[in-house]
Amino acid sequence: MKILLAQLSTKLGDVKGNEKKIIKAIEKAKEEKVYLLVTPELATLGYGSGDIYLDKVD
Repeated sequence: MKILLAQLSTKLGDVKGNEKKIIKAIEKAKEEKVYLLVTPELATLGYGSGDIYLDKVD
């Protein structure tokens, strides 16, 4: 089983920017024929706390 651990430097609240980084990791995983791609916890929203998470949820 081939696994890719995506070590992403995410920015707090930058959903679009973080999404682009995740998509780039997905594309690399496809090229490498990876079975499982693992991204950091809260990769989409970035790390932090407070109401910023509630503002970004649809």
